[in-house]
Amino acid sequence: MIKKIIKKNKEEAAKTVVYILKRFIKKLLKRQQKVIIAIPGGTSVKIIFKLLKQEKLPWKQLHFFMVDERLVPITHKDSNFKLAKPYLSKANLHPFNHKKPIKDYKKELHDLGGNFDIVLLSAGEDGHIASLYPHHPTIRDGNEFFILTDSSPKPPKNRMSASKNLITRTKISILLFLGESKRDALNNFNNNKLNIKDCPAKIIKQIRNSYLITDLK
Repeated sequence: MIKKIIKKNKEEAAKTVVYILKRFIKKLLKRQQKVIIAIPGGTSVKIIFKLLKQEKLPWKQLHFFMVDERLVPITHKDSNFKLAKPYLSKANLHPFNHKKPIKDYKKELHDLGGNFDIVLLSAGEDGHIASLYPHHPTIRDGNEFFILTDSSPKPPKNRMSASKNLITRTKISILLFLGESKRDALNNFNNNKLNIKDCPAKIIKQIRNSYLITDLK
């Protein structure tokens, strides 16, 4: 079941995301020793990271993986990890090293249990999430963990992404549609005639605890 939350602006939406994250982190840690969280890049989530940094969280029990990444050095200006690192450095961070085999990133996650507990996703204007794009090989890929593509419709073409199957196995998902430019994507998400291949953001409908947060009325 998807819980849809409409806020008046991006700032209020970000506060809601942080509240949901805190609540589920606390809940999960009552029955497990660590929480694995997958995060995207992009300007929509930067404010979330800023707010999260201010919270008193059990940082040493939190592990952050990238739900997608551009194949650039982690110090590069286009790196999703570089965006997140200043705000999440108190936690256990797991950047993707584009010079290492993707199986190494799989092993890193596998050693911690093999699944995400929480995934934060930000929908693109075409309805893509992570680096899974409509009518593209990435959304059809059956890999259980991470995938690579050299034909991303959005530059740069070379990217890493959590697979559709890996995202689907997540316990809790939070999906963002923020800004007027995402209105068509939200409409496609709500269109029951379209499927996951048309709008990859619909993946979250397969996750039991899912939240859709938007500032679009």
